[in-house]
Amino acid sequence: MRRVDFSTPKKLHENLQFQQQHSPNGESTGSVRLSGKLDGESSTIAMIFGLGWTQSAICLLRSTVMRDFHKVSPAVWHDPRFRGLKKGAHTLAYLYVLFGPHQNSTGVSKLPAPYVATDLEISVASAKSALSVLQSAGLIVHDSQYDLVYATDWFRTNPPMNMKHLLGIHKQLDRFPTCELIERVREEADCANQERQAAADKFKLAKQLRADSEKRAYLAKTPYLSAVSKISNG
Repeated sequence: MRRVDFSTPKKLHENLQFQQQHSPNGESTGSVRLSGKLDGESSTIAMIFGLGWTQSAICLLRSTVMRDFHKVSPAVWHDPRFRGLKKGAHTLAYLYVLFGPHQNSTGVSKLPAPYVATDLEISVASAKSALSVLQSAGLIVHDSQYDLVYATDWFRTNPPMNMKHLLGIHKQLDRFPTCELIERVREEADCANQERQAAADKFKLAKQLRADSEKRAYLAKTPYLSAVSKISNG
């Protein structure tokens, strides 16, 4: 995994060009770990998505607070809700919500407007406006009473991978005040886990059926083993 420094637009451009030149067909074939400080340059962040970083997995961003990385689907770049945002502070604010330093495994972060303003180097008024626009676009859910922000559809990209992971998500949610937003996130996390488990069970069943089919086909080609199998099965 190559570390890409995006502390300045120039460094990001140079690093991404290097990565593309050393990848098959000039495209990224794996994950990339990004490092640097958001400096308010929306073009810097846009370049991450604009150079074809569409490996189905993820784009990793270094976090200094709760997690080492966050998953971000490349589909976000084609989301009409995202593309409908005014380029600049609004798009940067959304990417900040997705993988900023306050984000964690729940998709919920405590983000008072002054936090956003300081990290993105914009005014508090602009930060409040950006959060309002993102909520109106359906990209976030903002609880102004507790200054909580939830990235909508978080668990589509970051579902619980097992029961231990799910319990960890609920433990994280316990740290936030009890409110309608937190209860919604709990329900979404549980639903995502149920969908994952159902998919895993379906895959396991399909695998077993395929193994049984292959076994029957093999026995059919071997008369002696087929006869022994029938006798042993009664």
